[in-house]
This record gives sequence, structure tokens and C-alpha cells, in this order.
Amino acid sequence: MEKSRFFFVMMAAMLVLSSCTPEFSQIAEYKDITIVYGLLNISEDTQYVKIQKAFLTEGNAYDEARKPENIYYDENVIDVSMKEIINGREVRNIPLFVTKDVPKDEGVFANPGQQLYYTTETLSADAIYKLVIKNKETGKVVEGETAVVGPFSIMAPMTSNLNMTNNKSVVKFYTAANAVAYDVFMQFRYIEVDRETKEVVKRGQMRWKIGSMGEQHGSSAIMQYMPSSFYTVVASNLSPDPTVWRYAYGECIDIEISAAGESYKTYLDVNAPSSSIVQDKLEFTNMKTADGTAYGIFSSRNKTMRTYSLHSTAEDSLVRGSITGNLSFRKFVDFSN
Repeated sequence: MEKSRFFFVMMAAMLVLSSCTPEFSQIAEYKDITIVYGLLNISEDTQYVKIQKAFLTEGNAYDEARKPENIYYDENVIDVSMKEIINGREVRNIPLFVTKDVPKDEGVFANPGQQLYYTTETLSADAIYKLVIKNKETGKVVEGETAVVGPFSIMAPMTSNLNMTNNKSVVKFYTAANAVAYDVFMQFRYIEVDRETKEVVKRGQMRWKIGSMGEQHGSSAIMQYMPSSFYTVVASNLSPDPTVWRYAYGECIDIEISAAGESYKTYLDVNAPSSSIVQDKLEFTNMKTADGTAYGIFSSRNKTMRTYSLHSTAEDSLVRGSITGNLSFRKFVDFSN
């Protein structure tokens, strides 16, 4: 499970940086500002929510941001839970527990640790979930609500192997309940083998987007794409290397579709890079509290994936074609030679 897909610390970082200045001698009275990021995914066995707070300092904000006590609430101060609501009726209250065991990428904010709230309870595709964060010291309550993006699957390509030499093909899939946007990706895996020792020296992969779609109102959707662009992607990611042979073998191609809930899609749209000369952006949040001191997003996403082998014709083009023929790919049957 790629836990990093659930949390985008950049939003929290931007909010924290906007609330403090590295060298600021006179600061206003502190205000409790809560920052939340959580994306439910019913295909995962664990759900995570990240909850932080803004801080003020008269010192260097970058140094202060490395201290967990400045950006995380004490776990005894806030109570975090999710209400499961089906057909307008609350059927379950799910407590979220603290963990500090999920690795965090390098960065300014309390690296290397991070504090997350989680549950391993199975979620229902028919439910609406309301996140509730209660501050036991101040009485402040922060809430966010989302429907769940339901399960879905890929219908086509149906074949077990893909001919990537075609200039036109389609991906067809069943749509997901409560999804308003879809991104379709392709991933290719390969190995590199030392020419002399015959040992595997690298297991590589590359992933690229082949298209996006907005909300679909039918039970299925079709996206056209160009399979032959596969060779251009491979050539742009690899350089000739006379010391290795490269092989694509077995089920080396994935088609993956990610589906986003409404609030998540809005958040992505608001924070997308702008080509306008005016760079100011509206803030988007679906977190609510009585005094307006909560920011962030609580939404849902889901994904489905299907794995394929390369058709023999596609493998021939990978080995001998004009675009990738200089990259030392060989057919896997040649591995022992």
C-alpha cells in the first residue's frame, strides 16, 4: 500500500508558512487553526487522516516547524472519530487512533516523524462518513463529510497481452459510485542484466498518464488512447547502456484507473498550476467549525488495475524498432545467452 498517496503535506505546509514569519518580532495573539487532510479508500485495509495545527513564533519558523509539538496536537487533547451514516441514520461511530509509525518523506515539517490518525474498520460503499475532531481543552469541534467512491473494474482491453504498435485503442471500465473524475495510467516494468555476470542489476519501472475524464453518468465509460506512444515513453526514460541487457518479461504492463470524489477533485482543480499572470488562488476546504478556523479536505478516492503481458509483435518493436532499438532490449527467451 502506498501510504504516501493519502497525504499531501504541501497544503499543510503552505498554510503553516502563511501563518508564521521566520523573523517576526511582534506577533498577534495565537489562534487555534486546525489543518486536516484525509482521503478514504475502501479498497485499502487502513484509513489515515492527518491533523495538524498552525503555529506562531518569534524565532525562525523553519526551525520551529521541525518540532512535532508545534505542528501536531497532543494526542490527549483531541478526540478523533468518524460517524458512519447510511440512509440518513448514524449506524456506527468509528474511533481513530494515533500512530507515529508511518514513514514520512524528507522535508521541513517535523521530519522524519509524523503523527496520523487511523482506523482498520471496514468501510461501507453505501455510507457517508463524517469526520469529527473534538478539542477537549477548548470545546472546539471540526467536522468534514464525504461519500465514498465505490469499487469499479476494467472491462477492456480483455486480452491477456497488449499490442503496443497500434495507433488507436480503448480502455473501457465500469464507473464508480460517487466519482466525479478519472485519471488513467499505464506502467511498464523491466529488468536490467549485467552482460558478463548475467546477474539482475536493476528492476525498473516507469508510469505515465494516458488520459483523464470528468464525471461519467452511465454505468461504463470508454477512453481512447495511443498504445504506440509506449515506445516514446520508454525512449525518454532510458539511455543506451552497453553494459546491460534489458528485458520485459511476464506481466509487465499495468493499466491503472484512479477515481476521485467531488471534494478531492475540487481541491485538485483549485491547486492546479495556473498559466495566468494572476497567481492568487481561492482557498478550498470542506472542513467546518463554528469560528472558521479549520482548513483542509476530507474526501474519498479509489483505484482499479489490470495487468497484461506484451504481445510478441510489441516485444519485437521494443527490441528492434526505430525508437527503442538502441536501448539493449532483448526477448526474454534470450536471457541465458
